[in-house]
Amino acid sequence: MVIPGYTIIRELGAGGMATVYLARQERLEREVALKVLKPGQEDTLDFTARFIKESRIVARLHHRHIVTIYDFDSAGPYHYFSMELLPGGTLAERIRAGLALEPGLEVMRGIASALAYAHGRGIVHRDIKPHNILFRQDGTPVLTDFGIARVNVADPAATQLTQAGLMMGSPMYMSPEQVLGQPVDARCDLYSLGIVFYEILTGRAPFTGGDPMTLAVKQCNEPVPPLPPELAPFQPILDRLVAKQPAQRYADAGQLIAALTGLGAPTIALARANESGAATRVIAPSSRGARIPSAPRVDAGAVTRPGGPPPTAAAMAAVPRRQRRWPVVLMAALTIGAALGWAWWQWLEPPAAPVDIAAGLPQAPEGRPGTAAYYERLAIEHFAAGETARSGELIELGLQVSPGDARLAALGERVAGWQAADALVPEIQARAADDDLDGALALLDEGLDQAARHPGLLALRGELRERARAAAAHSEAEGLLARASALLDAGDLDAAGERLEAGLLLVPGHPGLLALQGRLAAARERRAAIDDTLARAQGLREQGRLDNGLVLLERERERLGADADLEALRGELAAELVEQRRARAEAAFEAARDLLAGDALDAGLGQIERGLMEVPEHRGLLDLKALVRARIQARRRAAELLAEARARLAAGNLVEAAALVEQGLGQVADAPDLLALRDEIAQRREQQARLDELLTAVDEQRTTGDLAAAAELAQHALAMAPERIDLQRLARGLHQAQAITAALARCDAALTFALVADADLARAAICYQALLPLAPADDGLAQVPETGPGVAREALDVLALALANQARAGTADGDWPRARRREAMLHDLLPDHPESRRLADALAAASQRVAALPDLVEIQAGCFEIGSPLDETGRDDDEGPHTVCVEAFEIGRREVTQGEFRRFVEASGYLTDAERNSAAGCWSLDGDDAGWGDQPWASWRQPLRQQAPADAQPVVCLSWHDALTYSDWLSAVTGARLRLPTEAEWEFAARAGTPAARFWEPADAAAACRYANVADEGNSWHGGFPCDDGHTWLAPVGSYRANPWGLEDMLGNAAEWTCSAYSSRYEGAEADCSGRESSAPRVVRGGSWFSGPDTLRAAYRDRAFPESRYSFIGLRLVREPDTTPAAVE
Repeated sequence: MVIPGYTIIRELGAGGMATVYLARQERLEREVALKVLKPGQEDTLDFTARFIKESRIVARLHHRHIVTIYDFDSAGPYHYFSMELLPGGTLAERIRAGLALEPGLEVMRGIASALAYAHGRGIVHRDIKPHNILFRQDGTPVLTDFGIARVNVADPAATQLTQAGLMMGSPMYMSPEQVLGQPVDARCDLYSLGIVFYEILTGRAPFTGGDPMTLAVKQCNEPVPPLPPELAPFQPILDRLVAKQPAQRYADAGQLIAALTGLGAPTIALARANESGAATRVIAPSSRGARIPSAPRVDAGAVTRPGGPPPTAAAMAAVPRRQRRWPVVLMAALTIGAALGWAWWQWLEPPAAPVDIAAGLPQAPEGRPGTAAYYERLAIEHFAAGETARSGELIELGLQVSPGDARLAALGERVAGWQAADALVPEIQARAADDDLDGALALLDEGLDQAARHPGLLALRGELRERARAAAAHSEAEGLLARASALLDAGDLDAAGERLEAGLLLVPGHPGLLALQGRLAAARERRAAIDDTLARAQGLREQGRLDNGLVLLERERERLGADADLEALRGELAAELVEQRRARAEAAFEAARDLLAGDALDAGLGQIERGLMEVPEHRGLLDLKALVRARIQARRRAAELLAEARARLAAGNLVEAAALVEQGLGQVADAPDLLALRDEIAQRREQQARLDELLTAVDEQRTTGDLAAAAELAQHALAMAPERIDLQRLARGLHQAQAITAALARCDAALTFALVADADLARAAICYQALLPLAPADDGLAQVPETGPGVAREALDVLALALANQARAGTADGDWPRARRREAMLHDLLPDHPESRRLADALAAASQRVAALPDLVEIQAGCFEIGSPLDETGRDDDEGPHTVCVEAFEIGRREVTQGEFRRFVEASGYLTDAERNSAAGCWSLDGDDAGWGDQPWASWRQPLRQQAPADAQPVVCLSWHDALTYSDWLSAVTGARLRLPTEAEWEFAARAGTPAARFWEPADAAAACRYANVADEGNSWHGGFPCDDGHTWLAPVGSYRANPWGLEDMLGNAAEWTCSAYSSRYEGAEADCSGRESSAPRVVRGGSWFSGPDTLRAAYRDRAFPESRYSFIGLRLVREPDTTPAAVE
């Protein structure tokens, strides 16, 4: 199975619908989980639709506890999507291994928050179970597998993937309404999560055994078994979660989160139930009226409640870091909650019985009047009825009857105190209303000192102390918020999380803590992204790919912002890269010296170039490069002089040939070919001297008319140089001379040379043509009058010249039909005359010259703003804007093609620098190693391994010298003055009168693919234009729309050499052509097939050394004005 862009490593798991693989995403270099629909199910609407829907549902959910989808696509018979890899296993595995209560509650809160998020977006999961809850490396629980999720939208049929009444889900965890095929909502997921909660608490599912139908029936009819006594505090939450009727469950996941958060301050301990090590959870409630029992001792690996025996160092080492932090948070929250809860319980203790105002009064004095006793009874009754004022009056009356009655006096004090307490109640309420709790409590204590069992004060005491408890909890939460915020600002995310979670245990709905929770989540995501970036950069570092690591860190720093760890690693990588490049440069320097010592100039230059790419300012490499270039230039010049000397020697010009050889030896003193040619010339000069003496004697004898003596001397000369054609012809010509002379005399006697009319010309031609078969083989001898045929040939030349001149006049005037007619007449009259052949060849050559001219577009003279404005996206510092003027010129409509360059090579036998220097070849992208470099196989004939060459493609892999050689040849062939454009001419033509970065703007970025062959995202070029231009590599010229002046491919396809030398501040170089011998870099313009938005601009300036060859640089020619192909000569 092949999934584009992914390498499958192994299978992780399989279900009825799909298989999940561990895979590597090649472009992002990361491991992912790849979920692939099993082949053969793509034709089943239900499976395929469910699979596609799952990817789309999860792709739009972004939550810390919901799996992240990266990509979704199809490849052949496979539908697939990639998601984050969750290496921490499933909840089912952790339950089987023995899950501690604190992590279990953390799982419940995390999955509840994920459901709250999904439900808020109308998505019901419908398959909540331990196997669908996985863990990240840091222990974060993550909800997965939305394959049968339901989206509650206006039209349920639009997303309903099952037939009405069809049961979907896992029977062990399904809600009754799912079992019965009834409509479901978010409460369906809460029921399933309740079953999972039961399994977390007890280690087993509530309903087990039997077939799926039996389990489904149990879900509908049997209650969930009660929790063990030690887990009783969780029973109310569980009961609401697993209620058979949806209306009796929590209305939403938010209520569940509040219930879990509001459990109070439980004390949790883990104990071994028996020698096998089975864990027992012990929970003690802290509700009103309860007392916290002492916890049993636990083994060394358990986490104890506050006050219990501390865990050993070995036990803590065995607990994961994330799990060890939770008890710290829990202990902090429990300490605060326990203190507040104890005070609350103490403060809210209600009175045990109604108030008995007479309890504990002194005994009535002896002899007390019955009236006083009567007043006491009435006072007590009025007090009991709440009439404290009347009660006080009756006591005063009793004291008047029985002065000094201690019992009545004590009762009076009690009633007075009660009246004072009555008076304090409204003041206490007023202070409480003004939030003066301290003042209200002080008055409350004052009143209770006077009336300890005053019901109004006792009621206020409960209310005020509850408010005080809440205020204390809020104050503590505020303190935790401040500390958590400071820790978050300082970057200590774990400590900030601890304070935050402790605060939320105290005040679950605290808005500041909830807001900080969002900030902390974002900071953790950023920290995770930073850690991932650091790991990836470190991996690149270990692979030695420091430059790639720096690019990654730069990109992520722009995305994530400044970070000390990123900056530190970036600094380390930058320093290591400098050292790495310096070491590579030194290695290249040593290799180059060794190669140059062996006279391997091309290979040595390749090493020098590679070293300078690492350290451009390396002095040793620069000096070596200058030396090599001088030696290469000297050898090139010596080779040119050798070729010219051989040509002169072949033409018989020994003196000039010898001079050229000496010049060549001045360039390369030990050149073996030049030394050999010098010896050959010396021998030829000696032979020529003897031949010259013999030929002088031949001329003397011929002048005196002694042709026999002249013929004998000619035979001697021919014996010395039998290969010389001129001597062969001379010998034969002397024997024919007498016969020709006699025939000419007869012709002259019969005709005159007063040839005016066409008929005279025709007769003359016939007459003298009869002499031509008798013409001597020696052309020089034929021009001598006394040999006879010279006069006949002269007459024929007059005739031929007249017709040829008329044909030439036609070509000069562009009247090709007239020129063709005159050429035909000359051929008919004198078919074998040299003039006829020369004229035919000249006409053919002129036609070829015209045909060889490129399709040119005339550009009028003008001035424009070269460079780019300061706000242009992607601009470089060397694009300073200024005004430049250009003269009129003509420029090629298209780039020079491989086919055009091939005709030049076939006609001239030329070898490009890449072909001569095959070790370095051309800088290209090798398909085998996916790396750029000098590829020995690459040249203009095969620039890219990934693409077959074609005549219509632009020619690339040419050096600047190759481009000039081609323009020189084409100029010679066509008679037109052709050259490379200056930098100013190129940008003036590319802009075509437009000021924008690209001539097609302000069209959108996708328009680039209609006007140019670029690096585009449609052909997998990361960071390219957001479109598809139809070509990954080189495109046939003219495949895209022209600019407003009719020029094609000015941007993209192949970058183009200019004749201008590069200067970062222009300095006028942009308007001139650089000298051929200059070693300065030349300007390259236009961008190419792998140029993105930053470099595909009219103002973008690239540069390369004249000897460089690249698989994305070609050429386009210009013709200077007032030049036309030469007329026939």
